[in-house]
Amino acid sequence: MFEWQDDLDRVFKHTSLIGYGTSMSVIFYGLIGFFVLKYSSRPEPFISPDSFVKSICVGIALGFAGLAWFIRAKIRQDLEVGMMSVDAALRRLQTSTLVTYGLCEGIGLVGLIVAYLTQSIQDYYPYAFAALLAFSLFFPRYNDWERVIQRQQSRAIT
Repeated sequence: MFEWQDDLDRVFKHTSLIGYGTSMSVIFYGLIGFFVLKYSSRPEPFISPDSFVKSICVGIALGFAGLAWFIRAKIRQDLEVGMMSVDAALRRLQTSTLVTYGLCEGIGLVGLIVAYLTQSIQDYYPYAFAALLAFSLFFPRYNDWERVIQRQQSRAIT
């Protein structure tokens, strides 16, 4: 067992727990939206279902997903070519993963905003699906983190 293995295990577990919580929040947003829309007294929507605002919200959600992909790819690229301590690499992996979680959760929040504007919970479901799909695509893999840390450790030794 490597000296950094305990740190990797601890950081990965904490980061994964945060990821599970933020992905569950997307489902929780759907429940909140359902009950608020069901029991609200506002009969007409703020925007029409085919409004340009909905198109803008789709663009924002796609922007969040693209930014999450870019951040993840950029950090991975920096870790592949750079030389840093194991602690610094773990902090970078964790920070980039937490930012990615926030962007994935943002997709669900955009959907909740659209649902409130159109007064239809059905408008939330595609965004919730996209957010959960983004979480599953960007969720960290322990083997990837371990490989990055091993590479950083081997560079520090040589």
